[in-house]
Amino acid sequence: MRKTKHIISAVLLALALGGCGGSTAKNPLPPPPAPSKDPAAVTWNQETGGLSYRIEAADDLNHDGDRPLGVTLCVYQLEDPSAFQALASSPAGLDTLLNCQLDPAKACSSRPFKMQPGKALELTVDRAEKARYLAVAAGYKHLKPELCTAVIPFPIHHEKEGLIFRNDLYTAAPVRALIHLGADSVTLSGVERAQ
Repeated sequence: MRKTKHIISAVLLALALGGCGGSTAKNPLPPPPAPSKDPAAVTWNQETGGLSYRIEAADDLNHDGDRPLGVTLCVYQLEDPSAFQALASSPAGLDTLLNCQLDPAKACSSRPFKMQPGKALELTVDRAEKARYLAVAAGYKHLKPELCTAVIPFPIHHEKEGLIFRNDLYTAAPVRALIHLGADSVTLSGVERAQ
């Protein structure tokens, strides 16, 4: 009788503890959306590893006379660049962007960095849901908005389907981008990344 109670207790304890931890696997992302026949109707879903970028800082980065200086920058993923561009038009707005403080309703994601002259950094991150643009704000000492910010659209992947009747299909493409921090300005370029 005593042995039976111990077995029942052990089984109940195991069942109770087994339910507490849940699964250790992450919730998987939903499957990618179906391709669209219209590039304007592409679904911009979250994509694991959908954005790779390299940040390169020139040796004469943000120079102050004979001495180069580091810069602070913020990299954004945006659904619409208009709020970013409005802030980027003034030094006060640029300060907001440099602190990665664009309204979360306007920015799908933001990430701050500090870069030193002659350094480079490579990252692969998830493309945020609804993100259609990559933008960067860099804190050069002159704070000229037109030289301190850049925006590019994410590319759309285009392919043909069918053997006889060919249909155009469009999907959100994974992106490879280069953020180049020059002596006194930032440039941004991006292309579709091969899968």
